[in-house]
Amino acid sequence: PYLVTHEAWFEIQKGEENLGRVRVGLFGHASPRVVQNFVAITSKADGSHSYKNAIFHRVVPGFVVQGN
Repeated sequence: PYLVTHEAWFEIQKGEENLGRVRVGLFGHASPRVVQNFVAITSKADGSHSYKNAIFHRVVPGFVVQGN
């Protein structure tokens, strides 16, 4: 079984309405380079790398979120 080694999160907004936070568990032992890159992109405090203004085109609660 895979264990979550890292966690990332996104604050979700629809228009001006805040919808809350989505937490993502990442499996660093299964995909170490992908997880390392994803954590680096989502954790830049200066905002130079982020998914700000990204659009989710598919949301299945409790299962998957897909976007660009």
